[in-house]
Amino acid sequence: MADLEWKGYSFDELKYQRALVTIKCEIEKEKLISTFSTIKQGKMSIISAGGQNSLLNKVFGALDVADYSILAFKFGRKLYSIFRKIRKK
Repeated sequence: MADLEWKGYSFDELKYQRALVTIKCEIEKEKLISTFSTIKQGKMSIISAGGQNSLLNKVFGALDVADYSILAFKFGRKLYSIFRKIRKK
């Protein structure tokens, strides 16, 4: 069983992983710049009345179930603390 333990990355593998992450970050940065330039030009609204071309539609489309559950938990906890403060007054 000791042979199945992960021994980590070699130096070359670490360099490759770092380069891969850097490239992914640059691609996402370019996507954000493109999206915000589209918004600036007025071709996309932040909140659209049912349109497919809104920023919120793209953001929520990128989230999965785990992200939604984390957001709901944080939002619920915030609401609970607000209501608790109001109730104490």
